[in-house]
Amino acid sequence: MQRNMEFGDFDDDLFAEERQKVAIDEQYSARFCDPGWFQKDFSEDQISKEDELSLRKYEAEYFFWKKDYKDAVTKYEEALELTKSNNTATHRECYEGLVRCFIKIGENCKAVKYATKLHESSKNDDQRTVSFSVLIEAHLAAGDLSQALTAAQSLVTLHGANSDVWLKLGYVYSCIYGITLPQVETILNNHKIKKTENISTMNCTLGCMCSEVCKNKTKLISNNQNYEKGLKIIASCLYRCTTILKSTHHTAVGFSKDINEKCREKVKADIDALNLSDSMKLAVIPKVKEDVYGPNYISREDIIESQNTDFVDRGSSKFQNDEKDSQVEELLCDFEKKWFC
Repeated sequence: MQRNMEFGDFDDDLFAEERQKVAIDEQYSARFCDPGWFQKDFSEDQISKEDELSLRKYEAEYFFWKKDYKDAVTKYEEALELTKSNNTATHRECYEGLVRCFIKIGENCKAVKYATKLHESSKNDDQRTVSFSVLIEAHLAAGDLSQALTAAQSLVTLHGANSDVWLKLGYVYSCIYGITLPQVETILNNHKIKKTENISTMNCTLGCMCSEVCKNKTKLISNNQNYEKGLKIIASCLYRCTTILKSTHHTAVGFSKDINEKCREKVKADIDALNLSDSMKLAVIPKVKEDVYGPNYISREDIIESQNTDFVDRGSSKFQNDEKDSQVEELLCDFEKKWFC
């Protein structure tokens, strides 16, 4: 008698289809490009629109490297024309490239225009970090210290535990209050941030439609007006920068450790040059260390050094949810009250 077979008795192999292997072209050889290959003339049938876009970007970056900033502007603008409206990444690359080119050739109002476009295209905190940094550069170049300050405060609001953002903020305040920070300026020049000379008297010579930007320049505050307030804010920014660097020094290795140490030395030199009074130090340092290391870290009597307290990593994931909500809701008008009072 023949036994009825159950469906589950069939082997899986009976239903499996053998995967077809794609033949590999044994004649394949990698393409080798000569230096400057992207500058050659290509006919329309030799290159697609996507490749043409890449070529324009290569050319723009090449001209920027050669310091031919006007030619770089032309290529970035051509790349923008070839970029599809939904290609946000390429738009952002071109906007940032144009900002840096226009700053280099002194067309600072156009730099502000494209920095604003870059910021308007930012959809998340990573993108806003880039756009706020670029806005600081553009507004400093244009002499609009008010807008540069807003961008710098926004950057600190996003990344309060980052030493670089405090250095940038301190530098913007130093421009506003007319307090020289030569060592900080050398650090930031290496990061492409440089203020325009004679900010309070600079006039726009472009003949462009940028009257609102040019009229809105913040004049330097005289040494007698709120000088002590400015000194306290700048000192707080610089101390915060060095304290954060010191707290992360044990995690740095190799060249990053050297950069950490050199940066601290330079910033400390500017702090020493400020000739802060003991009362000023007493008003600034304990709050900075409490914010960086956590509550109850240091007493007012132990103002200069403390060796026995562990660093509290405010960037840890266990703090992120609480701090995220407060950052979003924070009003910039309360910024100085939160950080410096």
